[in-house]
Amino acid sequence: MPKEGLDFRAIEVEGMPRRLGFGFPRFAWLLGKAYRQSLAILADFGPDVLVGMGGFVAAPVVFAARRRHLPILVHEQNSVVGIANRACGRLANLVGVTYPQTRNVFAPGRARVVGNPVRRRVLAAQSQGARARFGLEEQRKTLLVFGGSRGAQRINEAVVQGLSEVAGATWLQILHVAGKMDFERVRRETHALDLGNSGLIYRCVPYIDEMGAAYAASDLVVSRAGATTIAEVTALGIASILVPYPHATANHQAENARFVEQSGGARVIRDEDLDGATLFENALRILGDQGVLDSMRANATAIGNRDAAAQLAEMVFDLMERN
Repeated sequence: MPKEGLDFRAIEVEGMPRRLGFGFPRFAWLLGKAYRQSLAILADFGPDVLVGMGGFVAAPVVFAARRRHLPILVHEQNSVVGIANRACGRLANLVGVTYPQTRNVFAPGRARVVGNPVRRRVLAAQSQGARARFGLEEQRKTLLVFGGSRGAQRINEAVVQGLSEVAGATWLQILHVAGKMDFERVRRETHALDLGNSGLIYRCVPYIDEMGAAYAASDLVVSRAGATTIAEVTALGIASILVPYPHATANHQAENARFVEQSGGARVIRDEDLDGATLFENALRILGDQGVLDSMRANATAIGNRDAAAQLAEMVFDLMERN
């Protein structure tokens, strides 16, 4: 946030334990502390409307906004509504949702389907020069693999396992964002495979600041099924292989991924089924058939929303006008 020139205030809070136990008193104490911190921040900042973007961090701020009689907008990014947003949604004047089926969780007439906002820089990234930026060739099919800013060890392991099987693919190149925590291990293990003269182009990096450029360079994405990633690949119309994180709350990543797969924009591989052979078998089947690739792109585009940020902003302005 500070990089973007935006004022940022932190509160101290933790997620609610799933079971009653020794951690619950600490959670309750921190929730009360975060509520008081939120009251002080709102009193100092003096907002006209409060937007809660979901999760346990938003909850005490929403509660404080209700105490101050502020109009409240809550946004639900995922296909499964979490505990915090269920509670916050009852206090909200309006709720924006990403998936049509989640609209029915909230009071009738309160929720609108607006999608999940995607950064303007991601949407505006140009394909021209994007591959050269990462040392890739223009003519080859490009597979982009990532697991979020910290990486995904399971996906990284599958890539390492399967690289030897595709080493001779002179038409393929892979841009692998391994994550800062796992990068050194992945680099060491892939270096041991000696892919230098294999025909395959493989680039591994720890992190990419400008994901828009990475998306613009890719034909197919392999990733987890987080709300932001799905919003980005569908808004950009990119085919994907999604590997839902199995320990996500209420298994919401699996539900996110299932929605995209049922729409025809993605293939889903369960985490427990993921290995090198399965990953690259699916990737090569998609990349090797232009008709399949084009169909998945079109289907992803059909469910994507490039205007989600503007639509959510319109809801904010609507609340301001009402009050």
